[in-house]
Amino acid sequence: MCVNAAHAAVDNVTSLSHELFTSSSSGVMELAVRAAFCRASRSCPAVVFVDDIDAVAPATLNGPLDTRSVAAISSAFDNIALDADGHAGFIVLATADREEYVHPSLVRPGRFHEIITLSSPDWNQRRCMLATLMSEQSLVDSSKIFDDGSTRQDCAAHDADVDTLLDLLASATPGFMPADLVSVVSEASLDMDALLGTPRVQADVVATNWDTFCETMLTSTQRVRPSLLRSMGSAWSAIPWDEDAISKMHGLDEAISTVGACVRAALAPELFRDAVKGAVPSSVDALGCVKGLVLHGPTGSGKTALARAASSFLPRGVLNAIAVDTADIVGKVVGSSEKRVRQLFSVARASAPTVVVLENIEVIAPRRSSMSDTDSSPSSSAAAFRRLLSTLLIELDGVSSGASCRSGILFVVTTRDLSFVDPALLRPGRLEMHVSLNYPTDIARWQLLQDFCRTSAPHLLFDPPVSPSIGRDSENASSVMDSAPSWMRELVKSSAGL
Repeated sequence: MCVNAAHAAVDNVTSLSHELFTSSSSGVMELAVRAAFCRASRSCPAVVFVDDIDAVAPATLNGPLDTRSVAAISSAFDNIALDADGHAGFIVLATADREEYVHPSLVRPGRFHEIITLSSPDWNQRRCMLATLMSEQSLVDSSKIFDDGSTRQDCAAHDADVDTLLDLLASATPGFMPADLVSVVSEASLDMDALLGTPRVQADVVATNWDTFCETMLTSTQRVRPSLLRSMGSAWSAIPWDEDAISKMHGLDEAISTVGACVRAALAPELFRDAVKGAVPSSVDALGCVKGLVLHGPTGSGKTALARAASSFLPRGVLNAIAVDTADIVGKVVGSSEKRVRQLFSVARASAPTVVVLENIEVIAPRRSSMSDTDSSPSSSAAAFRRLLSTLLIELDGVSSGASCRSGILFVVTTRDLSFVDPALLRPGRLEMHVSLNYPTDIARWQLLQDFCRTSAPHLLFDPPVSPSIGRDSENASSVMDSAPSWMRELVKSSAGL
């Protein structure tokens, strides 16, 4: 994408290939780099492009080739001739997976001094990209789609279905980068070719088999894993937006109100101010500076459901949501756990505004007083968890950017008991907002039972006693039907006509 943008801006683009930097012949690499910079200076305006510079000039030099690459690029930068206004007439454009992967001698003023971070597209951008990709592959009629991805007002019923499909696809692809969306459309097109036995599916064939095409597109979104989340394997997963997520919860009104206020204040302050016009401005600003929330309560009380529904407090497409399994962060190799924590924060910054859900935070941040001090070796379990906790605290302290306390990242973590978590993580300035979830009330239990029975018996009207579910949590309320008295099971079956 970067090289395409360079070609669109100027005619003269010189690319430095990886084969050039792997030459073992003395002086060949240095001469080629200097020649590329000289050609660019003679044919201004021009661009010198280096793809994946973190591979040829890594932060940790692994051998003489890496040392020579860094020296050659640094020398070429330092020998650039400037005009009277201090301009070189050309720029050097490079790409890297992450800024910290590039050798620090190159990432400084006078060399690569401008760092541009490409974040993941939001809902509207994903929708527009998907519409463009589907149109380019002749899966939909391009003449009826605007540049912003919306269909024309005079469209037919099929084109209205295209709008609906684009909405569903954009909602099902949070955290997807443009390359991921290309893979989604390409895989769906190949699957349609295989299903229909045609070499290349066109828009008229798609319109005839529209239901199959919709199912194929939605299936491809599940097969393609976002690039941002691929670095940690199965530890991360994107959370799709669900408008009904909040309405499915009962008995958690106070917790829902608190979590919703924090999400709106921290990630969408304009919407939050409009909703609380009578509130004191200082209190609104203080709530917006919250970095994270801790949902604690007994097992099955709805902590995970509420945490994963945090993105649903804002309109669709406003923010991304990522779920992280803390058990998969802990690695066997020394230093791997700390690396994954740093990757977590790096991905969160790249996909901001975002909600990061960490379940069972006590797995990576246990109370230090509970760790054994008998073995003080660096490879001991206690030492490993101390390093992991220190890395987590350092990264959490660096979430806020500049003078503004808002960074576009909100952490929502869950734990069964606050006493299991290290107090340093729970103090103000870190995960300072603690939300308690308890067993549901009698009315909430009845609402839960109604929801669970509605699919099997939509016309079921009865007022069962709440005593069979007393002491049960919201998650296990569904098990009441499995172990319910015979009168309840028979009533559900008779009402459902079973």
